[in-house]
Amino acid sequence: MPLIRARNPKSSEGGCFEAASGLALAHNNALNAVLTGLEQLLKGSKHCNFESYTWVYDRINNPASYGFKEGVNACCGTGPYGGVFSCGGKRKPVEFQLCDNADNYIWWDSAHPTERIHEQLAKTLWKDGTSVGSYKLEDLFFEKEKLTRADILDAPDEEHFQY
Repeated sequence: MPLIRARNPKSSEGGCFEAASGLALAHNNALNAVLTGLEQLLKGSKHCNFESYTWVYDRINNPASYGFKEGVNACCGTGPYGGVFSCGGKRKPVEFQLCDNADNYIWWDSAHPTERIHEQLAKTLWKDGTSVGSYKLEDLFFEKEKLTRADILDAPDEEHFQY
């Protein structure tokens, strides 16, 4: 995120802000543990847990692999990485730079992703992503069960077989 990167004393060395990264990873691990516990406590409950840290990190460091030209700098802002929240000129400093095409960027401004990366995120959460846990959103909306071959063989019925 340009805002965090701009405040990182090691950003010129290309490093991450270790404290912020550590908090994000700790949050994701704790959330996963809580959701797994709830799944055991509330029998039949289902959830969709998205491993966002690695997903975003990969796009920031390999933007071209996902159709972006820029993964670090913001499309709109000022200062290092566009990380000073000034987009729109309503805050000080009022000067800001604006890119020609936000679709080439992961970050719209110092803290907000672009519409294009939100679209990729929505598609990942809905159906496509390996970063999503046991159930994708599509599974939850349409009540798709995760069946193994053993489940089908133990209880064959018309729903699981095509004649």
